[in-house]
Amino acid sequence: MTESRIQVYVDAKILGRNEPTPGKTSFVAFTSEDAKVQGFSSIEADQTDEAEMKAIAFAIKSLKNLFSAFTIMCDNESVVSQIHAGIVRPSSRPVLSEILAERKANPGVQVDFFGKNPAHSYLNQELAKRQKQ
Repeated sequence: MTESRIQVYVDAKILGRNEPTPGKTSFVAFTSEDAKVQGFSSIEADQTDEAEMKAIAFAIKSLKNLFSAFTIMCDNESVVSQIHAGIVRPSSRPVLSEILAERKANPGVQVDFFGKNPAHSYLNQELAKRQKQ
């Protein structure tokens, strides 16, 4: 009997994303019911794609030494497409190169697209806790 692959859901949130001021406060989170792990961190990102890529990179860095194989589930189709294409251009975000290098070094790590994101509610819970402090 084969074990099912661990699924890890990632999400990112940029507070004040629609405000014209630079230097937004941004956060990323991952969660996996399969592996009973969660992670939350602040990041520097002003754009959604950049924040989602940083969420993926954060999850890979946090989990690569714990699990030999897992699938990162991301609800940003554009980001997943860029990772699957595996092409780094001069205009690409530096974090894309980092993700591609991690995937090459850790062949058990996959990234897939999906629609409904359980990490979204975990990220909102963590942000709500911090806003109460």
